[in-house]
Amino acid sequence: MPPSPDPRQATVKRLKQTTTLQNVPEQDALQQLGELIDAAEDLGDRAGVEHASTLAKTIHPRTPQAASLLDYFAANRWHAIRRLNYKAGKDPYSWTQPEFIEEVICLRRAVSSSGFKALPARRRLEILTNLGNLMSHLGRAVEAIEYFDRAREEIDPSGMAVGNRGLALCYYSDRHSDSGHRKTLLAAARDDLAAALKRPLTTQAKNGFTKLLANLDKRGLEKGLAGIRFKSFAFGKSKLERRFRTWALRERLFLNSLNDLGPHRIAARDVLQLPTITTSLKVGPSYHGFFNQLKQEFAAARWLAFEALEPGRETALADRIADRELGLMNARDGAVYGLRLEKLRLSFRSSYSLLDKIAVFLNAFFKLGLPEKRINMRSVWYENADLKADLSSRLPRENIPLRGLYWLSKDFAETEASFVAAMEADAQQLVAMRNRLEHQYLRVTSFERQIWKDEVAYDIRR
Repeated sequence: MPPSPDPRQATVKRLKQTTTLQNVPEQDALQQLGELIDAAEDLGDRAGVEHASTLAKTIHPRTPQAASLLDYFAANRWHAIRRLNYKAGKDPYSWTQPEFIEEVICLRRAVSSSGFKALPARRRLEILTNLGNLMSHLGRAVEAIEYFDRAREEIDPSGMAVGNRGLALCYYSDRHSDSGHRKTLLAAARDDLAAALKRPLTTQAKNGFTKLLANLDKRGLEKGLAGIRFKSFAFGKSKLERRFRTWALRERLFLNSLNDLGPHRIAARDVLQLPTITTSLKVGPSYHGFFNQLKQEFAAARWLAFEALEPGRETALADRIADRELGLMNARDGAVYGLRLEKLRLSFRSSYSLLDKIAVFLNAFFKLGLPEKRINMRSVWYENADLKADLSSRLPRENIPLRGLYWLSKDFAETEASFVAAMEADAQQLVAMRNRLEHQYLRVTSFERQIWKDEVAYDIRR
């Protein structure tokens, strides 16, 4: 008997012959677009995937919900193109694939849309899971975990969301230099995979998760995190210290990969260190010394933020003393002043400056040879620090966490309009605030809307 015709081929053939979805009911049009992208990718039909872009331009969403869904399908199309490129032999380690940028833009727009929460739970899970997968692939493992956790907290998680978090933890473990932390991350991954297999999954995902779970069990991780013996560490000698460590754990601000798993008390220590580095006597311990300074500045910024955001009786008294008899004029502009706010400003400026200092460290460590005055987190990746040049040939492309840092830098340095518009709202605000704090006039105000026409100040609400 001849083989049964593949229904996906019929779907792709029919929709490739369709020139517009303009007159199709909105939900039907979106469904057909999604079917074309999925079927064309499965069949390796690049022309079908490309045609989806033509059809997408004929859909004009009338609601925020439809706009969010259209962005989700657009992201799937870019993902499909990227996968087809790999099958055609394109280097998966390339950092500058335009498909990455477009996929990030579309998924972020889908999540930030006012229509996102109106989507069915299954769609919201798919979008958050895809964004987590993409961040993991780009090397931003910590952010990937945050997206997977968000899916678990906001929505009853699917097997794919939980299982893909386990995969992300496995990748995170592979890139860790500490054997104890690698084992703990894998134990957490084992728990996720086991939980995922108790939920509905596609056959392909179920087989993959089952195989990986069996591999972890063979390595002695069959009990997951329950089988890990955590050492008992003192959590602080005073109420103030215990309050600080509780806050920093909750905000995941310890330089410790175990804090990325959650507010576990064992993670309340900044154990992140450089590995052993062999250098000439002339260089000496300069890399480790530089890293020590970076850690110390981060710790100082973290403490200032704690005092500003979680003031206790001790800090409140000191703040009142510092602000007493300051003699500020009431300009009737709603401006809010105080040592607490200044601590937050100092914390922000100090932590933001670490980005450029990390760029200086990378220049030295990888011997990029860039002129000192031109090094910053935006320029360090390019030959001669020229943003129009190619990426530096001295950067190891297979280093996935380094690629993650490159992509993180784009959230603070990218100028392409559509990328900036789709950035996380916090990142957009950080970039706008940094320049004003450092060089201009940033006014914190209690006013809902400023009554004065002021061309000097940049206002933010308290």
